[in-house]
Amino acid sequence: MRILQFGSNMDQERLEKRVGDVKVVGTHVLEGWRLVFDLLRENGTGAADIARGGTDDVVIGRVYELTEDQVKKLDKIEVMYRRATIDGLELYLGRGYHRTDHVDPRIDYFNYILKGLKQMDVNKDYIDDVVSKAYGGLYAKKVFGKPRDYPDNAIALGKKARQILDVEVGDYVEAIYGTKVKKLRVHQLKNELLVLEGEDVVQIGEKARERLGIKEIGQRTREKYRTLYDSFSIRPCR
Repeated sequence: MRILQFGSNMDQERLEKRVGDVKVVGTHVLEGWRLVFDLLRENGTGAADIARGGTDDVVIGRVYELTEDQVKKLDKIEVMYRRATIDGLELYLGRGYHRTDHVDPRIDYFNYILKGLKQMDVNKDYIDDVVSKAYGGLYAKKVFGKPRDYPDNAIALGKKARQILDVEVGDYVEAIYGTKVKKLRVHQLKNELLVLEGEDVVQIGEKARERLGIKEIGQRTREKYRTLYDSFSIRPCR
């Protein structure tokens, strides 16, 4: 049976941990549908779903070939969804009683979605749109620590990051890490600290990291200020 996945199961490794080895058939585009995060999970975070959209809306998903036993396993896992058929493909749509207004997804859950899209070689514009739908702003995976003397309410954003969030130096944004949310004031990121991935870089003060509970997971490299931390997200203050 061919199953279309548009959420975290686009990550092949995640799906195989759930149901065993699978065959990837390819990519499919649902026209006239849009990706939403309106399903409320028991932990209070959001899950991906699709809803009817306009003529310009599309949802890109990954098509797998699954056995009947694998589909039965997936049915038991995806209890928030019901199986349906669109464009001749089986897929899972959110059950109405789980639906609510938009709810931000957990970072680890959203990472699976991003990983799947990158495995599929999906274009950057679509990925940026998915990020915007999930968090309404920049999704910052790489966080650069130091200098230690940053104020405890300071966060430095590169030029591109400020443009994406539509904020200026001196404005406030909310940093979200797990269940913690902290209001931080935007500073300009110094050019000499722009060491990876163009200008969509984030630098957050040590005290602010401590209050959010962000722990270092990488190793310091030869660049003085380059340190990799756990993923977290940023959004404009509402």
